[in-house]
Amino acid sequence: MPQHVAGTLKITAATCEGSRQAAGRPISQLQLQVYSRQRIKGVAGGTSRHIQSAIVMEATTVKTAYALFLHRSELQRRKAHYAKMSQTKILLTNELIAKTKQRMATCSYEDLQILVREQQFKRLLEQKLRHRAKQLKAVQRQNRKLKLKRLQ
Repeated sequence: MPQHVAGTLKITAATCEGSRQAAGRPISQLQLQVYSRQRIKGVAGGTSRHIQSAIVMEATTVKTAYALFLHRSELQRRKAHYAKMSQTKILLTNELIAKTKQRMATCSYEDLQILVREQQFKRLLEQKLRHRAKQLKAVQRQNRKLKLKRLQ
């Protein structure tokens, strides 16, 4: 086992016996903590096979927790992506509206109907973005209140 040094320590599967990962792959910090706890228990008593199975079970729960964390972060990223995409749509629609207004004298009746639809689309999209921003602010306020209640 490598010596522990203050700060971060990069440990690979080659340094941890009983690991099911291929040698040379980095082990996450959570897996390292699990391995350390199980290693300490193994010194106090218990068979090595029992310790290895405990490490595998703990690593599985760590993987599940990490998968949930990734899922939540992906959902948050999608929300941010939606806002960016909507802003891009609004900008493109503004450009289309501006071009149509520049050639208003030569527009047909169908072109004017298209212009009205573009303006309605832009207006609805802006309303959705404002509503979504209000929802996110309300959720943030609720989360802050819950955190304060937990601390008290």
